[in-house]
Amino acid sequence: MTKRLRSNIQCGLWHKDSHDKPFKVVVFGEVGVGKSALILRYVSREFTPTLETTIEENYSTSTEVDGRPVKLEVIDTAGNEVFRQMRDQYIETGDGFLLVYSINDRGSSISLTAIREQILLAKGQKDKVIAEIPLVLVGNKCDLEDERKVSYQDGKKIAAGFCCPFFETSAKTDIGVDEVFTNLARQIKESKAPSKRKLFLREGGRFSLWDMSLRKRKSKEENSGREKRLRLVPSSEPLRRSRRSSTLRGFVCGGRTMGTS
Repeated sequence: MTKRLRSNIQCGLWHKDSHDKPFKVVVFGEVGVGKSALILRYVSREFTPTLETTIEENYSTSTEVDGRPVKLEVIDTAGNEVFRQMRDQYIETGDGFLLVYSINDRGSSISLTAIREQILLAKGQKDKVIAEIPLVLVGNKCDLEDERKVSYQDGKKIAAGFCCPFFETSAKTDIGVDEVFTNLARQIKESKAPSKRKLFLREGGRFSLWDMSLRKRKSKEENSGREKRLRLVPSSEPLRRSRRSSTLRGFVCGGRTMGTS
């Protein structure tokens, strides 16, 4: 057994069937922002400049997150108004979400606010200050710099309001595509981890949960030993202290008596 595998087992990070079930990634965005091109670039490593309007397409692929294989099922949703009533169904089954706009279409970035609100509502996290939903904001078509309508800083501000990571991508020139899906897969993986493992992951693995449990056990043993030593103190000690206290109280009381006679 390798040292790394043994460490993962000890820290509770190893699950036999952790990668059997694929993570469902749902991609939302307006018509024409390049959702399908972005997905195809990631899945097939190809760029198709002209694509028909998508109704719904599912793609299966795999990636590697922190040296571990992860299966992904990527769902390309329709951006048409007619199909927006199906969003709740996508959201309920989705594990993580890509919200995609085009940098040359300001309206496509504004519309994502309503989609995010719908995700929060459907996932029951509408009233949370910071929602615990795997989410990434994507500004696509960054190769069209001359046609830019949404600045990089504007994208960062939207992402800050969404409390999620932000990437600019280009399906055409393959900029930032892998980073987007890897980041979302990592978020999904962490969201499915037990609470102690989440803490371990958030801390970047700077401590071992196995070592932490040993320290806790050692502390418990020390406390137990301290209590045992207290119980073994000779019985004459508390009696002697009690006698001294009685003498002092008698002296004080006697003084008061003498003063009042």
